[in-house]
Amino acid sequence: MLRLTTVIMAALLSFPAVAGEGADITLRHLYAGTSEAGIGELDARADAEARFGKGLLQFT
Repeated sequence: MLRLTTVIMAALLSFPAVAGEGADITLRHLYAGTSEAGIGELDARADAEARFGKGLLQFT
């Protein structure tokens, strides 16, 4: 039973985390160096991911 649990946990941990659109917007503007445009684009979104991305762009 312990082996089965270990195998299942290893399989679940191997899946990459799924990021949403707010993270994609943040990364795009972070890599391009267009923080101001990214902040403006993330202002229109109200989810937690967009708020985090906005804070990250404001910090950099």
